[in-house]
Amino acid sequence: MSTLNGDLLPCGWAEAQLGVILPLQYGKALREDDRDDTGSFTVYGSSGPVGKHSIALTKGASIIVGRKGNVGATYYSPDACWPIDTVYFAGGTPSTNLRFFSYLLTWLGLVRLDRSTAVPGLSRDDYSPLRVPVPPANEQRRIVEAIDSHLTKLDAAVAALERVCANLKRYRASVLKAAVEGRLVPTEAGLAREEGRDFEPASVLLDRILAERRRRWEESELARMKAAGKPPKDGHWKSKYKEPIAPDTSALPQLPAGWCWATGDQVFVAVTSGSRGWAKYYSDAGALFLRMGNLDRDTIALDLRELQHVRPPTGAEGTRTLVESGDILISITAELGMVAFVKNDIGEAYINQHLCLARPVGAINRAFLAWYITSEPGRQRLGRGKRGATKLGLGLDDIRRLPIPLPPLAEQDRILAEIDEITSVADFTQAGVDKSVRTTDRLRQSILKWAFKGKLVDQDPNDEPACVLLERIRAERATTTPTAKSRKTNAHQIEAAK
Repeated sequence: MSTLNGDLLPCGWAEAQLGVILPLQYGKALREDDRDDTGSFTVYGSSGPVGKHSIALTKGASIIVGRKGNVGATYYSPDACWPIDTVYFAGGTPSTNLRFFSYLLTWLGLVRLDRSTAVPGLSRDDYSPLRVPVPPANEQRRIVEAIDSHLTKLDAAVAALERVCANLKRYRASVLKAAVEGRLVPTEAGLAREEGRDFEPASVLLDRILAERRRRWEESELARMKAAGKPPKDGHWKSKYKEPIAPDTSALPQLPAGWCWATGDQVFVAVTSGSRGWAKYYSDAGALFLRMGNLDRDTIALDLRELQHVRPPTGAEGTRTLVESGDILISITAELGMVAFVKNDIGEAYINQHLCLARPVGAINRAFLAWYITSEPGRQRLGRGKRGATKLGLGLDDIRRLPIPLPPLAEQDRILAEIDEITSVADFTQAGVDKSVRTTDRLRQSILKWAFKGKLVDQDPNDEPACVLLERIRAERATTTPTAKSRKTNAHQIEAAK
């Protein structure tokens, strides 16, 4: 019984070099502008199918292997196709079971052969010497049938899990939409009516918030004037206070009883963004530097798994971009409207230029504000402020003008408690789904491992030994592998057909 890398091969199996039995050929460049999308031949790149064309580069079924970019990714094309110049391809012979070898290459994990430092790449010099186990032809067919059967079941399981994820996403969105429209919990006005009591409407809350906003401005302005050695002689300086933008309710929906419309400018005492000059402050340790990657969709939790650090900047820039507990962070470039609520004290932290820092003022449930901004109605209203001809973005004035539906404070608290309970259940379910998806990924690898260790299907002593099959494949390759001259002729024929 023969061995491969110290492992005994099953009875009837043999080993072979990939470059001999499955040599790789270079794909050929085909710009997107040059493709005929009405054609019937699939165009393959290192990420898989990338379009259609009316001419094929291969003569029949083939295996496509990522050469650049998605290195080692393996695809099987049952029909003639056009592999572009970021991939290799391998055609078949009458005795070569390409489906079997496509699974074998997937199991090998060719990405491990990538030795490049800048642009990922796969070299045929590393691929060709690899020695692989090859079973008899009949067993190859049984292995392919078994793998197909198992993977079909796994694909169905993954599809079901993806449906669960989609349903969870829709459920979260519907919960948030109901929350910010006053449909998630009983309204404070309704409860007060049932219980025969008074309640404080949101308009009164907003008046207190505006008074607090002005008080803070006056304190700050007075401190600034005194620090400059110019204390005020009278109260005329207070007239410099700029009233915040009021909401234009003409196009806004009617709110539940006790609610009122406000704007970001009214409920935020500060709206600012980071600057672009942070590179000189980058450090391996020190203060946290919060970026787009620390925010996510469908949640307001701050993601602190991957962190960048900076040395604290000096002067007003550091003060302006310093994050405090209770701040709301909003992405204002690229993927707009992602939100994070700084629930706890995270220590010294600053934001970069892709984030807006909005600091609520007064007695308001800050987490409710964050959930509103990330809800579908909030994102839609915020999205109306998109600007930029070539790159969409949000300006700070867009945050200030954002219409905000404000419930009574007690109702805000009940809404947040309900959101927290529902999202915790959804998060638990999502975690279970994610674990199941990881399990299916491990099962895929296990199935391939069992297959190429000879443990997925039974061996049949009556099968033709693989050594005979390999000799036949080598002979077929000797007559079908293109020479440099034939490749050049083929290229000219393809160019002429365009």
